[in-house]
Amino acid sequence: MGLSLAVRLLALSLLFVLASAATAAALPSWPTTRTVGPDGNLWALHATETEASILRITPDQEITTFGLPANRRPRAIAAGPEGKLWFAVADTATKRLMLQSITTGGALSEPIDLGPDRYSVHLAVSKDAVVWVPNELDPCIAGADGGLWRVDTRTRHLQTVAPSRDADGHYMATLGAIAVDAADRLLFYALRIYGDIPSTCGQGGGPAAVAFFNRNGAVDSGWRVAHREFPCFNDPVTASDGVVWCTGTNSSIYRVPDPTTDDYKGWDFPDSWSSPQDIVPGPGGGVWFMHGVFADGTASSTSSTVASISPTGEGREYPALSATIAANPIPGDYARVLVSQTGAYWIVHPALSRANPVIDSGPSTPPGVPVTMRQTGWGFGGGFVRPTPRPSPTPEPTPEASPAPAPAVQSAPAPVATPAPAALTIKASGVQRAGGLRLTVTAPAAGKAMLEVTLPAATARRLKLKRAPVKGTMKVLGRSVNLRAGTQTLKVALPTVAKALRSGKPVKATVRVKAGKTVATTTVTVRR
Repeated sequence: MGLSLAVRLLALSLLFVLASAATAAALPSWPTTRTVGPDGNLWALHATETEASILRITPDQEITTFGLPANRRPRAIAAGPEGKLWFAVADTATKRLMLQSITTGGALSEPIDLGPDRYSVHLAVSKDAVVWVPNELDPCIAGADGGLWRVDTRTRHLQTVAPSRDADGHYMATLGAIAVDAADRLLFYALRIYGDIPSTCGQGGGPAAVAFFNRNGAVDSGWRVAHREFPCFNDPVTASDGVVWCTGTNSSIYRVPDPTTDDYKGWDFPDSWSSPQDIVPGPGGGVWFMHGVFADGTASSTSSTVASISPTGEGREYPALSATIAANPIPGDYARVLVSQTGAYWIVHPALSRANPVIDSGPSTPPGVPVTMRQTGWGFGGGFVRPTPRPSPTPEPTPEASPAPAPAVQSAPAPVATPAPAALTIKASGVQRAGGLRLTVTAPAAGKAMLEVTLPAATARRLKLKRAPVKGTMKVLGRSVNLRAGTQTLKVALPTVAKALRSGKPVKATVRVKAGKTVATTTVTVRR
């Protein structure tokens, strides 16, 4: 149930809208607004400009609506134990964020006040009914420091967990999606902050996947934080067997049974450029997800393919579900799939304002087509390697009445080596979203590189970006990337630019990648 890193960062960039408008457009649309409940039905958040509610939708699309007070705006919902679902909800009158539960029969609990609303749009529930809610990190929101709220819902005890520091003294702050495994260990994607917790827009940081461990379920003193980097970039989600899955860069998807060790496995799609995202739990401990095929570094929402993978790496794709999604295009977005443990499915529209968000559903998923998944290793640069084509099998000779003369012995032709790219290049096709740039980089050799995105000074001033220079350019992104030899697709986000472009026209940006002394540059048109 997840988003890609680019999409998640775009969501963070839009969170300021929530402070001033309680409209359907101001609420997050995916992934945390839909979940499959303990009863095997789809539960969805619904909101318009005047009201909000929670929908229970059966596989036959029988809808039951549970209303919320007019000043409440739900942000995220997740299934929990004891037949309950927990959701984070903002009170637009008091500007407070609260935690509340609903039973599968529709009974609402008394809300638990978490604190000032900092636009959190994620939560995770443990098997012991402990709920974690990130204090979303946005350096432009006062008080949002990337910490966590931890709530023992059985005792209603609230604990605030501040961001911790790694061995080098950098803050490791929660950034969006989180998941709790069977051992009550909380895994989350984090931002390594170079310096103090940001209090103004634009302070630097770099991403790192980390693990947060909750030891023995203790409330006040038993928790500790362990920083461990994983190749996960997006979408941590807990499967039905309690193991966390996540997606990496390019074509990789990972299963992490024990975050304290290196005992985790990754797989990718060896026959296509693929970007697994929007992963959700499926039957049998596996996960379902969307992946797109990128022929030249670009992607169409209608090319999104529904796929699944088992705990042992057996992959399947679902042409019938993919065709339904392609037949229902959504401007700037696309429908997703959720699956219950019994195999029921829902194809869901991302908009919150739909009285029935389901495009299609059924009690059992249509047959899938097996896909060969290649096991891949660790790496933030992704594990994608195009397979070497296998030679066609030599046909058996046709038997003849008399033996044919032995053919002359010929040496086999020497294999032709694929030449390595001669130069470092970078391309960006078409008009792209600031929250999800896709860059095609070709590198002559594997290694680290620096990726930078800059805006002209005049553009930065027009967008009212802080510390915009009078002349020259303004750097809006600077990060280290791992390149492999050959062509790859990099996904990056410009949350500050996305926020500034809320109502503005597209702008031109310069993208620069530097590996050693070699530099490649391109320009891209960026829209919100």
